[in-house]
Amino acid sequence: MARTAFALLLGAAALLGGCAIIPHPQGVAEHQPTELKSIAYEAGPCSTLCPVYRVTVGTDGKGLFEGVRNTAAAGRHYFAVPAEAFSAFAAALAPVRPKEGLSPYDSRRGCETKAEGFPSVRISWRGRSGPRQNLLYDFGCNAERNREVSDRVGQAPSLLPIGALIGPLP
Repeated sequence: MARTAFALLLGAAALLGGCAIIPHPQGVAEHQPTELKSIAYEAGPCSTLCPVYRVTVGTDGKGLFEGVRNTAAAGRHYFAVPAEAFSAFAAALAPVRPKEGLSPYDSRRGCETKAEGFPSVRISWRGRSGPRQNLLYDFGCNAERNREVSDRVGQAPSLLPIGALIGPLP
């Protein structure tokens, strides 16, 4: 009996865990425009062998991966982006999408603690009209305070079919 109750409790916790809400960072829009056209994700260098690449994906189902350094595939590679992959990628990044301009995670502003050697990422959202929104995120800036953001931003590319192009991570 106790074993069954524990299994039910564990199952409920697992289901509710997916409902965890990550708070919106300051300056991030509560409601994003639905007319998103594309997202560009640019992974910068670090002090080790971090992959350096740019990937751009669009609502039209087209993707472009550009391997710069330490990737399994160098140069430009076009790929198809299933609608559900684009939607998952956009949804994963939506909580950190700035309302306008450059986000408050820009490491040039407000970095109280800085761990050297970590990579940075630049994400650009382009709508069908209006200005782009940009996130410049330094994984070494305020690392403890921004752990949820780091996890969200760092794991988002795994939602796209580019794992073989990036290759193994250090």
